Amino acid sequence: MRQIFVLPADQRSSSGGNLYNRFLLAALRKAGAALSVMTIDEAIRDAERGRPARYWLDSLLLDRVPRFRSLLRAPSVCFVIVHYFPSLQPAAPARVRKTWRRMEDAAFACADGFLLTSTFSARELASRNLGHKPLFVVPPAPAVTPGRMARPPQPHFCALMAASLVSGKGVLAFLEGLDAHLASSDAFSLQIAGRTDADTAYAQRCRRLVDASTVLRDKVRFLGALRPAAMKRAYAGNAFFVSASRMETFGMALQEARLFGMYVLTLDAGHAAAHVNSPADGEILASMRALSQRVAQLVRDPAMCGSILAAMVAPPAPATWEQAATDFLAQVRMPQRRTA
Repeated sequence: MRQIFVLPADQRSSSGGNLYNRFLLAALRKAGAALSVMTIDEAIRDAERGRPARYWLDSLLLDRVPRFRSLLRAPSVCFVIVHYFPSLQPAAPARVRKTWRRMEDAAFACADGFLLTSTFSARELASRNLGHKPLFVVPPAPAVTPGRMARPPQPHFCALMAASLVSGKGVLAFLEGLDAHLASSDAFSLQIAGRTDADTAYAQRCRRLVDASTVLRDKVRFLGALRPAAMKRAYAGNAFFVSASRMETFGMALQEARLFGMYVLTLDAGHAAAHVNSPADGEILASMRALSQRVAQLVRDPAMCGSILAAMVAPPAPATWEQAATDFLAQVRMPQRRTA
């Protein structure tokens, strides 16, 4: 049966979902898997021709799943690649989350199975009483890996956030907490790497807060979306990684931060806690207030920072996209192209 991945038309942004799609499909092709990629409109036309296929629809297309599934004739099936659950985003108003939940319920009810990035997502789907549908869990590998980059000496608390400037990533609330808990005399640096064009109004609020604050000004830098080489330098140039994200279905940036030997400070949000396996890896904070207070404490206690970093163990060995492709093929039993 043909394997067709149905993805959003714009795959250029560095979102976690786009990176997962890009790297996994490249690894599958390298492994010899026979697959095609289509937009949803192309897939609709393909489905109307009636040729058997297994379609894999990106979760950004959830609102199109029920209509698309109704076009399919057996033995064609429709699987959903679940990158995120909009209804679980605490930053959204309750009425918006309810609308998203209805959309998810309609899409998941008619889907024939799911490709998931984490055990968190598998547990969430299992809790929704969808029956015995296949759940293929294939975690991502990192988009960037350390290589031989050494971390330079750091005279004060130096931290990185990897987050687009959107409300769900919690950047503004975290910065407001730092502004409240620190003084202008406190020495620290915070770099924020991520898109600034996804929600321009929110990004402007973040920038205005930093510009107006004697605590944050000249200490917080917005790096924008970075290419892989620049992202590597950002990971390697900071000892601490902060995640104020309110929901992570996997958390690729958290995974990468640990591979670079960074000490992680994260909210307990979705799958985020799974990246902190011991006290030497980092800390899981219960609230935004607790996160900003803990960072402020570390800023003011360089000796504590030194002790934390001295106690860190070697980072884990990086997973590979080749292994992710192997796991996918083993679970899905997807046909491979014949070679001469």
